[in-house]
Amino acid sequence: MFTSKLAAIYAVALACAAAVQGATLVERTCVPDTPPPICETSGGSPEVYDCSIALKYLNGNARQSNSRGSHCQTVSKFGTCKIDACGDYGGYVVDGVSPGRWLQQIIDGCQSGGRVGGRIEPKKCIAFENVGTEAYTLQFSHS
Repeated sequence: MFTSKLAAIYAVALACAAAVQGATLVERTCVPDTPPPICETSGGSPEVYDCSIALKYLNGNARQSNSRGSHCQTVSKFGTCKIDACGDYGGYVVDGVSPGRWLQQIIDGCQSGGRVGGRIEPKKCIAFENVGTEAYTLQFSHS
């Protein structure tokens, strides 16, 4: 009797673990796209070094929480550089995906003369609290 109860408890525990593992796997199925960066580097752009540090300070999923004006929210800042998330209010990068991956593409592809400026518009792995028409954009700009 005791053995069968223990076996039943073990079976339930395995089923729960499988369900949790399955849920975790579903969350990780989003594979980020690799859109080309749109370079906008000029003499007034922030310094590459500052943007590299701002990128290291970036936390979380780069949520756009500005519903007015520019529809851009500064999500990290260092020295001459700020990182903005722009687009419809409530847009963000899904959990488990780092927005830094896309921002690094801007640094790698757009830097010139020690400066970098540009934006990138990922299409995958983005979620919205509100449905709208503006694309989600990550960008480096001068602070």
